[in-house]
Amino acid sequence: MQLCITSGRSSSLVTFHKAFTVDVLRVQRQELLKGDHVRVRMSPNPVPTINKADQTTDWFESLDRCFGWNERMEQKPLEEHPKPKALSGESQNGSVSA
Repeated sequence: MQLCITSGRSSSLVTFHKAFTVDVLRVQRQELLKGDHVRVRMSPNPVPTINKADQTTDWFESLDRCFGWNERMEQKPLEEHPKPKALSGESQNGSVSA
């Protein structure tokens, strides 16, 4: 899969996490400009795992879950606020009595 930067007002940043040993993790940030791309692929030697469906389906579902593509948070309905009460000395139609 290839992710491309096709347009935008500014550059983007991508972060790579690379484990050298169990307790040493190197984090590298790279700026991506218009026209740059990142290619994501499965390792030829993946870590053995237990799969819910199959390797490919689980891999794509985890990408979708992590990136949140095509997802939108559910919006709460608009609340109707009660109308303000009439101030003392004010009639129901809004005119002020003397």
